[in-house]
Amino acid sequence: MNTVFEQGSSTVTKEAKYVRQVGEVSYQDFISNSVYLRNEFEKSLKDYFEISKNLWLEETKLSSNVFMTLNHPAHLNIIKLGKVILPLIFKDLSDHKNHWFFALSSITGQNPVKPSSAGNLDKIIQDWLEWGKQENYTD
Repeated sequence: MNTVFEQGSSTVTKEAKYVRQVGEVSYQDFISNSVYLRNEFEKSLKDYFEISKNLWLEETKLSSNVFMTLNHPAHLNIIKLGKVILPLIFKDLSDHKNHWFFALSSITGQNPVKPSSAGNLDKIIQDWLEWGKQENYTD
């Protein structure tokens, strides 16, 4: 089973990362060239995200085990979608304050949380939302 930790490990070769990146770009180019396909893709992506998110939240809501929560298959499947899913994660973060910080860091490779925000959920969310807006993932 692949885990999200492999993204940062040395087991993923530069070639594998390149192939993944080319695949993502090619797929985005394919989708962007058709209004119908783009609309269908966005609709199915949103549906997939909502189903996966709800499954993840429901099955981990009583868990105090952070490792199990972060490695839940539905959460990992959302992360595997990559940057295309970021607008939906940012919207959910803004609307529901769900804990997407691990997913956001895993997908983006960033951590825009200011040291002064540590321990304050509202400030952490605000730091991420500001970053998302600067990177054009939010309105």
